[in-house]
Amino acid sequence: MTELARDAGDVAPFIANFARPVDLASLPTATNPTNLAIDVAEIRGRLLSEPPLIKLFDKERSGKFRELTVREANEILEALDQEFVVEGARDALRILDGPGAAELGSLRWGKTRIGLSTLALPKTDGIYVAPSHKSLAKRRCLPSDASGLRVAN
Repeated sequence: MTELARDAGDVAPFIANFARPVDLASLPTATNPTNLAIDVAEIRGRLLSEPPLIKLFDKERSGKFRELTVREANEILEALDQEFVVEGARDALRILDGPGAAELGSLRWGKTRIGLSTLALPKTDGIYVAPSHKSLAKRRCLPSDASGLRVAN
């Protein structure tokens, strides 16, 4: 969208209605996010591209990492592919499993962006993400990142 806006000439009306970057400082103080969606299509593309850019793993009781099957990865993506409700003030934005439902995580309102602090879903618990070119056999894993998925280091 940013590139389209830089082109000479008028932007077509249907393009002007698409999401585009905004300066958070320019928003009225009463403005808060109401929903959160994860770009599952982007994650799926990275998982299923040839060659894959990322892989998902779980850690077995023996301590060894096992790459998830395509079916298992799709189950993870299905769990992420929903619209989450966001409630609260800017300094305490909570991600909920529906209006007034259980808290699943939190958002952080920064100066230039809104960041995902935490998101804990049962399906993502104990799941690790690694670039496809790295082996997890020799890697240590960090605590869960904002998505609830752990990132290999």
